[in-house]
Amino acid sequence: MRRIGQRYLETLRQASNLKTSLAKARLLYRVLYANENPFPEHDWLKGSVCDLADLIDLVAVPRSAFDKAAKDLSNSINSAVSILENSAAIYLTDKIFSLLGLADVIQTQRIPEAKKRELKNTQTRHIANALIFHERIAKHYERIPPIRQLFHQYGQTAQQAALEAWQKILDINYWPIFATARDIVNDLDAETAFKTLDRLAIQSGKIREKGLLYENDLTGHIFQAPNPA
Repeated sequence: MRRIGQRYLETLRQASNLKTSLAKARLLYRVLYANENPFPEHDWLKGSVCDLADLIDLVAVPRSAFDKAAKDLSNSINSAVSILENSAAIYLTDKIFSLLGLADVIQTQRIPEAKKRELKNTQTRHIANALIFHERIAKHYERIPPIRQLFHQYGQTAQQAALEAWQKILDINYWPIFATARDIVNDLDAETAFKTLDRLAIQSGKIREKGLLYENDLTGHIFQAPNPA
């Protein structure tokens, strides 16, 4: 069950013309879940009355749409894993080693092929998760460019554009989501980064269009889904 929590601004309480004041106001609101922390957990989203209305529409998405989006997202992740597998090198960071209990592994040739695929799958899921949250955050912070702008405007240099945008997000907070994803994308060569980001960004854009950005179950699905054999 999801609800919208809104803080009623003192300026609106004192407004002589509530309709005019509401049209100009920057409202504070957040998504509330029955058994989960709110989104955002430690802050409030800021936007106009229209932004709030859009959010209300977004949290009322049918389950069938969620199930299809989850399946499409899994397919996109598997496709992006293949891009990493076809690249010239395996890109691993200390954080990824640690996530999979391989912090003591130094040389990649000591890792079995099945484990390498699992590592690349984990990397891809972190990127996908960051892109979806990027879409959420860009709706509420003017200084954060939306994903589609990064690719339409920067094309093959989208890797650097994404890294710069994610640093702006990290300056706000969201470290658990973006710190590892930033390190992963930073370690990729430009061509592999573009192909991987592009493949996953297409799906995150579809998720935005279907009104599923605020489905915490969907982002949870990214890491709960089994790795492909």
